[in-house]
Amino acid sequence: MLARVDALSDGAWPNGIALDHLAERLYWIDARSDSIHTTTYEGGDYREVLRGHEALSHPFAITVFESHVYWTDWRSNSVVRANKWNGSSVAVVQRTLTQPFDIKVIHPSRQPRGANPCGAHNGGCSHLCLIDAPAARLCACPHLMRLADDQRTCEAHEKVLLVGREGEIRGVDVEEPLVPIVPTISGPDVTAPTNIQFLAADYNVYWADTEVQEIKVARLTGGPVRAAAWRLGGAPRGLALDWAARTLYYCAAAALTAAGTDGQFAAELLRDPDLAHLSALVVDPLRGQMYWALGSGASGGARVEAARGDASARRTLLLARDQPLLAAATGMVMDVDNNRLYWINSGTATIQYYDVDTGKLSTVSLLIVIGKYVWWPVRTLWGLCNIAECQVV
Repeated sequence: MLARVDALSDGAWPNGIALDHLAERLYWIDARSDSIHTTTYEGGDYREVLRGHEALSHPFAITVFESHVYWTDWRSNSVVRANKWNGSSVAVVQRTLTQPFDIKVIHPSRQPRGANPCGAHNGGCSHLCLIDAPAARLCACPHLMRLADDQRTCEAHEKVLLVGREGEIRGVDVEEPLVPIVPTISGPDVTAPTNIQFLAADYNVYWADTEVQEIKVARLTGGPVRAAAWRLGGAPRGLALDWAARTLYYCAAAALTAAGTDGQFAAELLRDPDLAHLSALVVDPLRGQMYWALGSGASGGARVEAARGDASARRTLLLARDQPLLAAATGMVMDVDNNRLYWINSGTATIQYYDVDTGKLSTVSLLIVIGKYVWWPVRTLWGLCNIAECQVV
């Protein structure tokens, strides 16, 4: 309808739009042609209310009440009104010291009461009731929930695939990857997110931001981004979360540090020049173990190491000189159910896993384990297969 309305006028800068509920008309204001227009809801009975008036020199916002249309004007710093049908009786209602932005009329008649499909018992919906027509409604659910088969009741659905890229962290439904299931985390506080972690008990998402050298956190269901750890002395090279002990592990400036989930009680566990070449870090809270990968710049070459939760009992699991495919390991994740460690070898374009119980190394096309499914990246998309059906090379 808006395209049709625009064709009726020479406007191209519609700053404001308002509804006249009683007359069932649409009003809009255009700052390019300095004019006010109106049509019915369906786009018929088009009328130009006012144009070229000195009090309509740079209009910004508009509202309608009773027989008048009101607008704000940036050039004259004023609130003005006129007859809503023919633009007569123009009068300045209020002068302002600065440019006035939005304008609204508050009166009970602006929100008239009446019968609607959501009026009784929330339309039978457990959470959100959306009016689709005077006698039709649709139930909807908040983040991390979905409609049950009865199309009325919302049930928990907390299977989210988080994807981080420059400027944002986006969450989609694991079972329907094209469906967004949580608000996108974005804005000036999200620059280069890496090593995404989550604390399910608090619905918190953590990530390392290499540009500002901080560990950031935000709620999965929306809210501000804040720093969980800062002044790290260098770009964070790894981040892991022990959800059982509510402890963050991160590596920066050749030091491995543990801290609370708000950055409190930070303690340096291990300092070693080789940690400046750390490329991946992960913890297994159920067994009290942590694992990390070191790049080829480390003394002794690239390798995968393990240690206890306090960084003691450090040991080498795999050496690149013994494993030709092990090169520039990154994206490390832990399958706690099967006690397997997965990672990507970006240097050889392979994905491998290490069975901690047997010490066996296998090369597969796997990345993220969720229930009985595993995911792997294919350019900008994701592949999916049943864990029992994925072929081991």
